Amino acid sequence: METTLKDLKARWLEKTKEPMPEAIAKMPINKVIRAVELTEEGNVVVVPKELGRPAEEQPSSMMEHDKHGEFL
Repeated sequence: METTLKDLKARWLEKTKEPMPEAIAKMPINKVIRAVELTEEGNVVVVPKELGRPAEEQPSSMMEHDKHGEFL
């Protein structure tokens, strides 16, 4: 019998009384299965933090001066 994400989410909810975090649900199915198994064994599963896009680098005031040829 194949384990589906829906089944895993139900098992997670039954054990933790909270919905499965989206960051876990988005992982490959083998990792989701392992996370649910660990939770059912009484272990704590760390929820991966969503990685945002890095902010564009803001030029420093020194970089601005350098662009204008004030520093060599």
